[in-house]
Amino acid sequence: MRSPTGFRPFNGKKRKGFILVSVLMVSLFLVSASVGYGWFVRDQVKRVEMRRFELECRNIALLAVKNVIKGLASDQTSYDSVHQSWFGDHLIPLGDSYLVSVNIKPLNDKLPLRHVFLPDGATLRGEMDFPWKKAWEAVELPNLAIPMLDFIDKNREPRVGGQEKDFFPNRVPTDPSAFALIPEIPLSVVFGSRDKLGLKDLFTPWCGPKLNVNTASPEVLALLEGIDEITAQEIAEMRKEKPFKHISEVANLPAFSGSLGPKLTNLLGTVSDYFLVSLQISRFDSDMSSGYRVVVNKKNVLSWEEL
Repeated sequence: MRSPTGFRPFNGKKRKGFILVSVLMVSLFLVSASVGYGWFVRDQVKRVEMRRFELECRNIALLAVKNVIKGLASDQTSYDSVHQSWFGDHLIPLGDSYLVSVNIKPLNDKLPLRHVFLPDGATLRGEMDFPWKKAWEAVELPNLAIPMLDFIDKNREPRVGGQEKDFFPNRVPTDPSAFALIPEIPLSVVFGSRDKLGLKDLFTPWCGPKLNVNTASPEVLALLEGIDEITAQEIAEMRKEKPFKHISEVANLPAFSGSLGPKLTNLLGTVSDYFLVSLQISRFDSDMSSGYRVVVNKKNVLSWEEL
């Protein structure tokens, strides 16, 4: 039956059902929106808390590193060794909120990339000639020893037996991984493995003109002219019991007969110019933590890495 308007009359029961479904859908939408908004707010609160935690940790780390530099600057001893009390691990609670783990390690433990050459940036130091070549023999790439000098020296003129290419940076790399730019040098040679030394085990930018005999590994010491593997291992064993305080103590070993010779004397010492500060900062009331690797000398921060 049609109404006077010509349309069928609306069924009251259907109308009530339609309204009920509409109310349920609106209610479902509102519940979903409130849940979504709750998740959004919680996520934003977490982000704000994390950001505040990161800033607080960064400030704590900076303060800790400044104090480490002050402590290193006040050290008047003639040697640096991991056996000294201020090196190694230290746990420092900060009130009831934070725990700071600090590890300080003296470097100068690998061949110095920044001091391969004389101040002109192109002439190889005489005492570096032998260990440089031996290091490339150790990674089984002896034919690259001379070309890699051209890779890192300041000039664009190839040396005898070397080569210059357009992509050579002609500057000292900030990390041995830069050698991976050379097609003949795979990453496995750069990083090495458990059973095989890599370039990162032998070279570092964080070493002064002299290696520290108390920190260099036996493998690195054995690269130096006049030190074989047996002598290098003997040095490593002796410094475990008592670090070398003066280079003359090394010269008194039977292998040297009281004299290291000019080349070793110019390349081996007992102090470090650079130090690695590793920090881990955590809160007592949460599982949040931040890590830092910082390289310093006795005056400044030289490298800052957030882990």
